[in-house]
Amino acid sequence: MQHPRHIGESLGIDVRVLARSGHRSPTVTTVTLPDDLPSSTVVQAVQERGITIGAGYGKLQGSSIRIGHMGDHTAVTLDNCLHACTAVLAAVRG
Repeated sequence: MQHPRHIGESLGIDVRVLARSGHRSPTVTTVTLPDDLPSSTVVQAVQERGITIGAGYGKLQGSSIRIGHMGDHTAVTLDNCLHACTAVLAAVRG
């Protein structure tokens, strides 16, 4: 399974997991995006692929996405989500 911290690595896009190792949530991961890539663009494009993710909250709303990994998610569904996120980043960076 691909890990969120590797989403943009192969594309040369600076995306990062917000929380430091040891302080990460077991239920959601916040991924920061480059300044010129609004979270709304990524959220909408991922939604068009049939996967729901969220924009960040508060001051991070426009600059981050949230990927949930609780409830009925499995390694397969999370991997599908990460592949969709990677495909969207590749498409918007063209």
